Amino acid sequence: MELRNEIINCIGKKEGYSTAKEMIRNLSSEAEGFCFDKSFDHSFGNVVTDGFMEQDDRYVFVYAVCDEPYAEMRCELNFAYRELYQFINERMYGSVECYMEDESVSFGSYGEKVCRFDLKNVIEYMLGIAFSLLTGAIESKNIDLMYLAYDPDELGVSDSTREQAVSIYEKLCEECNELDLSTLFTVITLYLRDIKGVGKMSDEELELLGYNFTVYMCNQELYPNLLV
Repeated sequence: MELRNEIINCIGKKEGYSTAKEMIRNLSSEAEGFCFDKSFDHSFGNVVTDGFMEQDDRYVFVYAVCDEPYAEMRCELNFAYRELYQFINERMYGSVECYMEDESVSFGSYGEKVCRFDLKNVIEYMLGIAFSLLTGAIESKNIDLMYLAYDPDELGVSDSTREQAVSIYEKLCEECNELDLSTLFTVITLYLRDIKGVGKMSDEELELLGYNFTVYMCNQELYPNLLV
């Protein structure tokens, strides 16, 4: 908690924002047609995205974190998702694993726990995107999910604090880049079609959706360029 508070204070002094909501609004304000807090329905309710934008050849969805990676991740288990998590376990063959306990859920890959990348909320985004594609709420075209995370490397903090913060940020990037997220998206789409009865896409169409789905790990410097 002490590290997280120091990171919050330093980001606020340097950038003028200190939360994920403030960061995305600051960095996305000049992007034409960009929407904040747009809601997308899915089989379990809805997901409110941090950012959304439609362009001629793609949709852009944004999930943003600022100080969140510097706190211990604790995910409450929504019992309605047990069947989905079990389906993921059966279809991802260890590349993405959902560990369900009595009242909590955590995630991993080939036995190694994912501790910084917020896979629970990314799955929530995937549900909203897949449901919208299957029901025709959005067209079938390229999907870019941008995971926007603040890079603490140039913060005005002590060397020991920077080393600790950068280590956490690098772990977050590593987890994102090593997870097979395109296949996970295809599996979630398959779950909605076959188990929840959403839409009537063919196997070939579902495979194409996964091929056109990309997750980008980006920091505050790279992110605005990816919106162009």
